[in-house]
Amino acid sequence: MQIQFPWGSLLHAAATGDQDALSRLIRICAPDATLKIIISLDPARDCSEMDRLNISRFDLKYVREVLIPRYERAGFHMKEPKNLTPAEVLALNSSWAKRVHSANRHTIVLTGKA
Repeated sequence: MQIQFPWGSLLHAAATGDQDALSRLIRICAPDATLKIIISLDPARDCSEMDRLNISRFDLKYVREVLIPRYERAGFHMKEPKNLTPAEVLALNSSWAKRVHSANRHTIVLTGKA
């Protein structure tokens, strides 16, 4: 299962590690399914969205310390998260990736297994 650049309630679930949403997500995954989520937030441009999500920062430290443990409590076996470079973001060949591409944006990929 791959989720690229979620927004709205899916962004809330993915970026906060909402346990109810993650529990529903793992239920629809096939056994041993691969999970890949690409979340992209710009601290300056997306500050109102980050406030809405109650996220004070979105970086690898937040993902490692907050999100990974929440995903693992829901039953996912997560790998080390990774920052995507601007070139890697553009290589996704997504119109949204091209739209959100900026130097200040934190684009992080989370991968794991159900």
